[in-house]
Amino acid sequence: MGLSSKSWRTLSVLAFCSLLLVGFTAGKETEPKPEPKPEPKPEPKPQPAPETDEVNPQSNLDVTVCAGETPIGYISRNQETNAQFYTIGNDGSRSYGLGTCGCVPMGPAMKLWLWSCKEWPSDTAVNYGSITTLPYCTRLNYCFSFGQALSMDVSQKAKVCQGSQTVGLLYSTGQALPASGNSKDMVSGCSCSDPETGKSSVFTCDDPKAMKAFGQADKSNPFVCVNPLKACSGSESDPPSLGKPKPSNR
Repeated sequence: MGLSSKSWRTLSVLAFCSLLLVGFTAGKETEPKPEPKPEPKPEPKPQPAPETDEVNPQSNLDVTVCAGETPIGYISRNQETNAQFYTIGNDGSRSYGLGTCGCVPMGPAMKLWLWSCKEWPSDTAVNYGSITTLPYCTRLNYCFSFGQALSMDVSQKAKVCQGSQTVGLLYSTGQALPASGNSKDMVSGCSCSDPETGKSSVFTCDDPKAMKAFGQADKSNPFVCVNPLKACSGSESDPPSLGKPKPSNR
């Protein structure tokens, strides 16, 4: 029994729809799936700087404060502890906040800087009694030896005393700085006489009036020169030596 033309049309429409459905389904299956986006990696946390108690004061271009050949402390140039005076213990630990200090220029001719403080360290932090010369600043991490050039050809030549009191310091340039430490009081043209047997080396300057910066002197209490390593004894029975000690005649 044959199909009518109407039935053929119906079957044709159904077949065509089936083909469309199969093609659409196959296309969906073959369509590439989008790759999943990678999750952003967490940013690494900044690692803290390693803590260190390095003894070298030059780590932040710190300034060394010297009394003669001995460092008495340091001045911090670090942003957080700027201008703080500190000392370094035997174990390498640093004691900050002992004072607020800086360095004052002595004058262009000297190219030296003296230790100066707005808030001076206490006598428990600095043994002021052991300081026998004017403290100075250097960017080196050590202090100069006596007789060694501090800056260019300048070196400490003698300590100027009046009795047991230190009144100034004479440099190899012939310039003398009073104990006040003010560079404006610097006196030029000064020298020490060659000591005679049993007598002291006398300190004099070309301009007698300029010597008033060191105080009042007379024949009974003159200004004398001693080795920078020695203290002012105030006794003429033990004449100082400005160089190496002379051998005894004994």
